[in-house]
Formats: sequence, structure tokens, C-alpha cells
Amino acid sequence: LPPSHAPLSPTSNAMLNAWYAAILSEELDSKTPYGIQVLGFPLVFWRHKGTTVSCAEDICPHRSAPLSVGRIDNGILECKYHGWQFGGDGACTHIPSAAGKPISKSANATTFPCVEKYGIVWVWIGDKDTSQEDLDRKFPDHLFKRHFKPEWATNYGTRDLGIDHGLMIENLLDPAHLPFTHEGTLAKRSDAQLMEMSVIWNTATINKVDEDDDDFQDCQQTDTRGFKVLCTRPNATDDKKELGFFTFYAPSNLKLELYTNKTKGKKLVQIQLCTPVTPTKMRLIFVFYRNSGVFANKIPGVEHMFRWYSDKIIDQDFELLGGQQVRLGQGANPWKTAVSADTAGVLYRKWRDSAEKLNPWFGSYNARKYMALAS
Repeated sequence: LPPSHAPLSPTSNAMLNAWYAAILSEELDSKTPYGIQVLGFPLVFWRHKGTTVSCAEDICPHRSAPLSVGRIDNGILECKYHGWQFGGDGACTHIPSAAGKPISKSANATTFPCVEKYGIVWVWIGDKDTSQEDLDRKFPDHLFKRHFKPEWATNYGTRDLGIDHGLMIENLLDPAHLPFTHEGTLAKRSDAQLMEMSVIWNTATINKVDEDDDDFQDCQQTDTRGFKVLCTRPNATDDKKELGFFTFYAPSNLKLELYTNKTKGKKLVQIQLCTPVTPTKMRLIFVFYRNSGVFANKIPGVEHMFRWYSDKIIDQDFELLGGQQVRLGQGANPWKTAVSADTAGVLYRKWRDSAEKLNPWFGSYNARKYMALAS
């Protein structure tokens, strides 16, 4: 079988070996380092050569102080504790208290591959021996390449939430909640109706393929598992029967293609990047593309309005997901009963349970190696 069709190995680290969306490009300036955790790994990002971005472990090799509270001087990252300085490759270039003396390699910061694309800074914290060729091949260009064009309007947003990232993934794969959770914003209760989901392809939990589907081909080319489902409303009028397609790209990215006017070929395409921060925290980065009302983005204040409205919608979700997080912490199951409209969410949970069976991502960062210095 091709790699993307192979059965999931319980020893493969499915969560680590992926590119993760860390921050929006607009959040990273040339003067201030930016700290965030991704899968529990503390990371610091900074611009070291004009616009070039570097990423290192947010732990100074000297005393384990967070480098993200330091400063940037001509692209050099300086630790605020003792002034140790690091270049874009993580090499320690200056130690004020040992000026003029040779600098040991142990003073270098641990770096991670990162790249800035599509208005987002991405990081790879997986296998360190992954070749550059494989890193390039696995990058999720496919999420953006068909819509990163002038004929599509683009809006960005980001939000940090105190929930397990999987709860948001399941929520985004679940259109049946819209008339209730998002009453007054995206929908109204009278919109509720029969919904069904049919699986187009699925390499996440089984080997159901569709060689003619572009999204399936993308998964093959990037060795990514995933699935695609079509959501329909059987009782709706003909032009509204198909709500759209929901595609999951392991480990944590989604593409939602929603018809706004199928007859005229009008769509809203949502790229939802659900980055795990810790077991109970996540960062949501979202990119919306639409091929209608493109001119509206030129109106002053439209981007601000988009983000304000997006926050309002996310607040509605978080009211439920935050409560769900509490219940799961008390021992409840994420799924107790399911219907056809839950198909996509159930598929995701099955994939994740399998992927984490022997390699839970939240156990991958071992801080004990730093504590060993004290023993």
C-alpha cells in the first residue's frame, strides 16, 4: 500500500510528525520574541534576518529561563537573565560573563524547522532526522493553493482556548449544532432539520479511497491520513440539499467547503488549524476564503468586523466546549451516543484514539532531562 494507505502503526508518532500552525505572521515583529507551546513543547520564535523566522526551544541552555521574555537586537536573540545571545541557527554567539572564551556547543539553543507561508508561521517538532525534501513534501500547501488567489477574498483570525483541541475539531465537523449553539449568529432554531453524512474517502480509520478526488490526492502526496464526508439535508430544496464537504487532515487540520449558492458556484472555504498547546489548551488559527463579495475586503474595518464576529461565534462554541472539557475531566466519555450527522466527529475520535494508543502526544515532552542537572 502507498504510505497514506498503510495501516496506522501503533508505534508511529502520528501527532508529532506534522507541520503545526503556531502564530499569524502579523503577530511576529522584528523586535520582540514570541513564546508559545505546541504539543507541550515550549517554543520561541523571532525574526533574525529581516523577515526570516527562527524557532528554538523556549529554554535557555544556561539556566532554563524562558528566552521568549528576552529581546531581539539586529536579529540576535538575547536571554534576559544573563544576556546570552543566539543567532538564527540557535548557536550561542556571546556570553557576557565569559567574554573572549571559547563557547561550548552545549550553550547552543535547540532549534526546530519553521517556515512562514500563507500569512502563518509553521513549526515542525517531529523527527529531527526528517530530510528537507520530506519536510517540503509534507507541508500542507494543499490547504491553501487552490484559493490563495485574487479571485478569492481572504480573512484571518486566531483564538486561544482552554480546551483539548480535539473538542474543537469535533465541533467544527458537526454542522448539526449550528441552529442551537449559534442561534442569533450563524443560524436559528427553525433551521434544524434532518442531516446525513456520507463518507467520500477515509484513510484515517480504514482504507476507503477515491483516486479522482483532489483532496484525496493531496493526502497521498503528503503522506497524510484523513477523511472527507459530504453533509446533505435530504428534506431541503434541491439547491440546498448539499451543505458541503468536511475534510480532516491528520493530525489537526480541517477544510470546510460550504456552499453559499451552489447554482452559481459560490463557496465559503474555511481552513481551520487546531493546534494542540497542552492537553487542555489549544490555539485555533482560521483562514476563510470566499468567491463572492470579494470587493468587501477593500472596505476599511471589514477585517476588524470579521474578527469581532468570529470571536462572538467562538464564544458560543466555547460555552459548550468548556463545559464539555470539565465533564471529560470528571470521567465522562467524549461520545456516548451518535447519529448519522455525527459521522465525521466519530471518525476523528477513532483516528485519534488509535494514534495515541501507545504514543500520547502530551507525554512526548520530558522535562526531566532538565531536572537531571539538579541531581
